[in-house]
Amino acid sequence: MDAFPPAASGASPRLLPLDELLAQASAGTTVAARGDALAARAARLKARAALMRGPVIDSETRARLAAAIAAGRA
Repeated sequence: MDAFPPAASGASPRLLPLDELLAQASAGTTVAARGDALAARAARLKARAALMRGPVIDSETRARLAAAIAAGRA
């Protein structure tokens, strides 16, 4: 988990009541204004997902386990 990039704010987005969202929209706060923050969060999530892809066991450990299995010690 230490390899994951830190979250910018560390918090998940808040859920807002519809009337508050509509008030923000009429006040000029639009999706475009929040788009940069959402794009940055999406990029961080994609980076975390990329770190989770790939082998779980490194090749040296995999070879050691395969040798133990072949020798009947596992």
